[in-house]
Amino acid sequence: MNPRICTRPFTKCIRPSIIGRISSRSLASFTPAARSPRSEAGSAAQPPRRQQTASNWMRLLEVPTTALHSDIRQALSRSGVTGRFDVYLEYYRFLRRDSAYIKFENKIDAKTANEKIGGRGKFQISGHDVVAIAANQPSNVPGIDRSLSLDFGPRGTFTTGSGPDAGLFSRGTSVCLYGLPGRIQAEDVEAALRGFALRKPTRREQVVDDDPQAAEEHLPSVNKLAHNGRSLTSRHLVQLENISEAHRLVRQLHMTYWDEHTWGTKYICRARVVY
Repeated sequence: MNPRICTRPFTKCIRPSIIGRISSRSLASFTPAARSPRSEAGSAAQPPRRQQTASNWMRLLEVPTTALHSDIRQALSRSGVTGRFDVYLEYYRFLRRDSAYIKFENKIDAKTANEKIGGRGKFQISGHDVVAIAANQPSNVPGIDRSLSLDFGPRGTFTTGSGPDAGLFSRGTSVCLYGLPGRIQAEDVEAALRGFALRKPTRREQVVDDDPQAAEEHLPSVNKLAHNGRSLTSRHLVQLENISEAHRLVRQLHMTYWDEHTWGTKYICRARVVY
């Protein structure tokens, strides 16, 4: 026997007193609890956020990549920046970035300079507006960071060539060659550059321990740099005797085919001076 299905709609009414109790309970559940005086006093007594520690460094952004240390120094002097300071160009894998670092002698000079040129559009370099902000001391600063690794292996700091002045002490005498065949070694590149005045490394007995600059001068004239992942080409850092010889190397090799008799037109050499 099939059960009977009632088709009449449910019309049972709920008493108004029950509705009133339900609404009052729901409102009470959503009403925020009053804060006690102790909690308000505790929140008011909380110390403010700790501000960044004052530093004697500043960072310049949107700097033209053609600007040199002297150009930035002259622009700062024209803007009224006084005191002693050093300029460092920022590099990434031995290639220029559009930023630089300024190291002042003390924090007071850095604060005064920040008041004069801090922000955007306070001064220009080669007709371009530059952004100046306060910054902490960067890593891999030549002459300051004593932990610089001169190993050209996969874990060496010089392998990356990143940071202020690419981690090099010499300015304008090093050239980064990239786009070369991946299988050639530093000896092959050095043999191909016999017509240039390469810097001769110092003797080992003349190198002082814990002296990165002396250790850099002891390195070979041509060093093959590590790859950033997989690459069919190679990069080499060439150190020359002087700035004019480095510029001559760039003028003759930049955007030319590397050893066209052996490799044909497969590899285009690119050369840039590391200032």
